[in-house]
Amino acid sequence: MLFGRSILRQVCSAPADEKAWRHQARCRVASVKLPSPADPRRALCSRDIARFFQHYVATLAPWYDLSDASMVFGTRLPRLALDSPLLFSAVIALSAMQTTKTTSPAAKAVAELYHGHCVTLLIALDSNADLAEREIALAAACLLRTYEILDGMHVNKSQ
Repeated sequence: MLFGRSILRQVCSAPADEKAWRHQARCRVASVKLPSPADPRRALCSRDIARFFQHYVATLAPWYDLSDASMVFGTRLPRLALDSPLLFSAVIALSAMQTTKTTSPAAKAVAELYHGHCVTLLIALDSNADLAEREIALAAACLLRTYEILDGMHVNKSQ
């Protein structure tokens, strides 16, 4: 969790009040032009995208790192995502989808945009990609699989 906060402080500032952010996000995320996933560091200057990135580091990465003492998905992957539009798009897509299913249905627009960008980049990968590119693609595919699982879930909020 410290990693995510320090990166966000370095790249841009994000609001501290989680409840206020969720309320604001519900009102504006669908109507605001979303930053391009092509430049992860610039995209993080968007308050909402920064929150989704933080949410991934704090909440979702531990799902993957449950049995991994080195916590690759919570430490190494976020650092790689800052310089990889493919991985960054997968991180934001998954985080936005999980937010859509739990607290803010308006985040679906972010989830779909970043998911589409990530899939486009995966399709465009060259079969001669180096090992590092293949590792990033594999990590992105893992995150997108969880995205697809969450997207298929129907949450009954009336209970």
